[in-house]
Amino acid sequence: MAIIENVRSGMKHKLCRIESCTEAAANTFLMRFASPEIAASAKPGQFVNVLVSAGGEATLLRRPFSISRIAGDIIELLFNVVGTGTGILSRKQPGDTIDVIGPLGRNFGTDADYDTAIIAAGGIGAAPFPFLTEDLRRRNKEIVTFVGFRNSGQIYTEHLANIHLATDDGSKGFHG
Repeated sequence: MAIIENVRSGMKHKLCRIESCTEAAANTFLMRFASPEIAASAKPGQFVNVLVSAGGEATLLRRPFSISRIAGDIIELLFNVVGTGTGILSRKQPGDTIDVIGPLGRNFGTDADYDTAIIAAGGIGAAPFPFLTEDLRRRNKEIVTFVGFRNSGQIYTEHLANIHLATDDGSKGFHG
């Protein structure tokens, strides 16, 4: 497969080796895959498009996933299983490959003059914030994070900072 690269945006089209795919919380999966080229050019707030396939089974459209975190050459995606495509993706094993285009989209733009960053998210909407949190830490910014989930089984707050937690059912943190 030829590598497609958009020089201006830094976007690349790669076949990437999966390092792991584990259930991080109820119905929420953390996939880690290697892509030195995408990892080197990605910024907090950007996403990748993944072509989901398993054997002869393939979905028609690519799925967009926020880049949750980058650790060296490894990109982490956090996603919920909601249909056929994410179901296939959740069953991927180490050594499998996925077809990825990225990084795409605009980054969060953290260069402004401020001392404290306030992050607010709910459920899987918190997926891009570990990457942002690490960037803000490098910039020596104070961080306050507010996250909400449906219940305690769905909580995933790894790599976030100064967390204020709420659940819809009150099973953990603020009720509401």
